[in-house]
Parts: sequence; structure tokens; C-alpha cells
Amino acid sequence: MHSALLYVALFSMPAPVNAPPPPAAVVAFDTLVFETDELQQHAKRFHDLAEKTKQKDWLVEFYKDHRSGNGGPFLVGTWTTGKPQSGTIQKKSLPYRGIGISMQGKKVNGVERLSTLKVTGTSAPQLGWGARLEFYFEIDQSGKLQRRIYGWTSQIGELDHAIRFESSPYGNGMFLGGMRHVTARASGTSQDDYSFQAQLPSPEFATVLKAFYGTPEELRDFMLADIDALRKQSQEELKAKKGLTYYDTSQVRSDNPPRPEPPNPSGVLARPLPPAVEKDLAKQVESDLQRQEGLVQKNFREIHAAVQQALPLKEMVGELIE
Repeated sequence: MHSALLYVALFSMPAPVNAPPPPAAVVAFDTLVFETDELQQHAKRFHDLAEKTKQKDWLVEFYKDHRSGNGGPFLVGTWTTGKPQSGTIQKKSLPYRGIGISMQGKKVNGVERLSTLKVTGTSAPQLGWGARLEFYFEIDQSGKLQRRIYGWTSQIGELDHAIRFESSPYGNGMFLGGMRHVTARASGTSQDDYSFQAQLPSPEFATVLKAFYGTPEELRDFMLADIDALRKQSQEELKAKKGLTYYDTSQVRSDNPPRPEPPNPSGVLARPLPPAVEKDLAKQVESDLQRQEGLVQKNFREIHAAVQQALPLKEMVGELIE
């Protein structure tokens, strides 16, 4: 009798507070409810593309709800050659290909409806050029579907330990398109620094999509025009003292980091810019843009091939820009 009571007491106790959460249940795509039919159609197209692209040895994780607390649904599915990777992929994980689809939403009239869609495609070889693409679809407050594309390309060589999908003035990575920008930083004295950043407005969704999935020459011309536009914008903004931030670097310590000084309300640097600093910043900007131009002109065919591998959706282009 006592042993039976002890058994009931032990197994009816609540789980420890720090116990891991139960694994998320898999959600079938056909059961998902979207805010609009148009968003659902795009999600279905990319879902079918992932299923069509996967190989027999790929790891597939169908949609699981990773919502936080009382938040709305946050569904994630992945199709990858190994453990899903993000912006930096270590050499031991190469070659790597993967497609990720995530969808978020909220409860409307008692029904959870998905209102955002993000699709990521990555192709990273053992050696050579890779690409990472990100597609965003979101229903805005007026009920209209907003669409954006971002893309990066990078090269991994024999001596590299990883491939990094980022734009850095010191490596072989750069933006394919979508939010191209350039940064520079220079010291005025031992007590201060100046940073500069210029960023192009995002091109039209259809313009970027057609460039990515047109011919290699069309992608090359798009990227070179993008870089040249950024050059002109950088020159104009630097001349007008815009895009600049001043940092007080005196007595810098762990508890006293560099202190930025905000620009004036019109976005102009609130203090004079030393001519030597302006010259240094302009030189850095031009050096980075020339680096990118050289990489595009020399490697545009390999970059184009990497884009097609990252998300092979050339046949979907017309449907995505309708």
C-alpha cells in the first residue's frame, strides 16, 4: 500500500522548473493558415522548390513551431546537406548547400495566420565561389505584400578556414545586391576617430530578381552599376559631411568605451572634418569599391553559377514578380 502511494507521489510530481521544453511538434504545410492567398502561393512555391532540390542524403527538418512565450507562431523548416549553417561556414562543413524557410504570424479573430515569409538559400563549395540569398515577403498594415531580396557572395581558398557571407574590405566577400553599402574609419588624433557609411536604397524586387537569374553578363552589369552608384553617393555624402560619426576615444577603458557624437538634426557632422581625415576616408572607400569591381569583373561567371546553386528558381521568376 505504502509503495503504491510512493509510486503515485513520485510520478505525479511536476517537472523541475529548469527541465528542457518538450520537442516542438512537426506542422504539416497543408494545415498552415496565411493572411493572404498571395503569401500562401509564394510559400508553397518555395516549399515545393526545397522538396524538389533536396538530395537523398540531405537532412530535412519539416516545420516546427519555435514561438517564444505567448508570441505568435514561428515556424521553421530546413533542407540541408548537414547541420544548418548561418553566415559563416567552417571548412569542415564544406561543401554545403541548404534551403531554410521560416514563417511568422499572429492571432487574428481567434485564428493564427502567417503574415511573413523568409527564404534563405546557401551554396558553399570546398573551394571557389559561394552565394547566400535571402527573400522576404511580408504583409504590411494596408494588406499589401512587400517583397525584398538580399544577397552575398564570397570565395574560399586553399588557406581559408571558413567562408563568410559578408561584405568586408579585407576579404573576398561582398554584396550581390539589395543593401549595398560601404564603411570606413580613420583617426583624427590619438583622442578621436571618425567613421563613415553610405548605403544605397534597396532596388526594386523585380530588378534584383531578374539580375540574379538572368545571364552572367546581366548579373555582372547589375553589380558594377550598383557599385558605381555607391561610389557617386559616397563622394556626395562625404563632401556634404553626411554619414559621418565622431568618436571621442580619450581615456578609453572597458568601462569607458569610445563615445559617439550624434550628427546635427540634418544628418551633418556637428564639427569640422579635418582634411586629412576626409582624404583618408575617401581613399578607403575607393579602395573597397575597386576591390569589389575587380572581383566582379574577374569572377562574374562563377558568382552567377553560385547564385543558381543557392536557390535554383530560374523557372519561378515570372511567378514571383507577377
